[in-house]
Amino acid sequence: MVAKLDRIEWKNHNITNLEYIGFYEGLHKLSFGAAFSDQVQRAHRDFAPRWGYTVSANYSFNPSDRHFSNLVSTYAQVYLPGFARHHSVKVAVNYQTSIGGYKFPSGYAPLSYLSTRLIPRGFSSGDILSNNYLAASLDYQLPVWYPEGGIGAVLYFKRIRLNIGGDYARFRDYLPGPHASDGRMVPRRIWSVGGDIVFDVNVFRQPASATSTVKLSFYRPSSGGLWFTAAMGLPF
Repeated sequence: MVAKLDRIEWKNHNITNLEYIGFYEGLHKLSFGAAFSDQVQRAHRDFAPRWGYTVSANYSFNPSDRHFSNLVSTYAQVYLPGFARHHSVKVAVNYQTSIGGYKFPSGYAPLSYLSTRLIPRGFSSGDILSNNYLAASLDYQLPVWYPEGGIGAVLYFKRIRLNIGGDYARFRDYLPGPHASDGRMVPRRIWSVGGDIVFDVNVFRQPASATSTVKLSFYRPSSGGLWFTAAMGLPF
């Protein structure tokens, strides 16, 4: 990267010469990490492990430019059995923070790398900062119907399931004052609650192991209106 970071112009708490300093040419980023996962074997009608966990830790930095903050992130996820057969509970937590480079409260958050893992649903990476970012999520998922039918050899509806979930995140944000020296760090909290309707389907006589998903999500974030999205998951 050839960004001229020593020539940044800062006005009204924003970088005013973003294109000039060279961001449009891209960034170098080197990441490495370690992860471990363990879970019990699923029954035929299980869509998630009854017991299982995943833990991971990652570190990212720019090897060619010391001005960028390095990112440290950790993640853990646990699967637990629900209140009935084939129900699933998933609990996940994530912590990330930036070190080195432009530190707060200098206000250069755009120069910090960011992990997009476990951002409350209804928000995007542009809504958070990697400054002592702590997030958690809780999901309870259960089957509601097994249609066991479809449209000839074209589409087979295997199962319809419901997920009820909630997310919470907390991080430190920079609150600017009337003068540059008046800025201060303040805690910021965001959350969302809602649910997903998931359709497990097989297309064109694919085997049971090649099940695809169609997911419709409805969540209410702590800021803004109702958030809706549709997604499709492929079996590979």
